[in-house]
Amino acid sequence: MEYDVFISYSHPDKAAADAACATLEQAGIRCWIAPRDIVPGMDWGESIVTATTGAKVLVLIFSQHANESPQIKREVERAVAKGLPIIPVRIEDTVPSKALVRIGTRPMSRSWRVPRTMRARRKRAPWP
Repeated sequence: MEYDVFISYSHPDKAAADAACATLEQAGIRCWIAPRDIVPGMDWGESIVTATTGAKVLVLIFSQHANESPQIKREVERAVAKGLPIIPVRIEDTVPSKALVRIGTRPMSRSWRVPRTMRARRKRAPWP
C-alpha cells in the first residue's frame, strides 16, 4: 500500500508523532508510522524501506532524541536519495547535528519555532 506521508521519529517522541499522525489522518492524508503499520512477521528494516519507497513525503519529528538517532539519520538519507520532500516538525529547541543540519540542499531554518505551549521554560539553544 502506498502512503502520502512516512513519519520519522525517535521512540521517546512517540506521543508527538502519534499526534502529528492523527492530525494528518483526520485531514484525509494517509500516514505510515511504526510500529502501527509494520506488517506482522515482516522485518522492521524491510518494512521501513518499503514504506519510504511508497511515500510521497517524509515528516521528521525533530528533537534531541531524533538528532542523536542513527536510525533517523538513515531514514532521512533514504528520503533524500529517493528525492522525497522532507518536512521537519521541530518539537524542541535543539541544534541540528552535522548530519541533519542540511536536509538535501536546504539548511534547517532558524525560522522554525517551537510552540510556546511546548517550550516548558526551556532556555533557547544556541543556533549554529
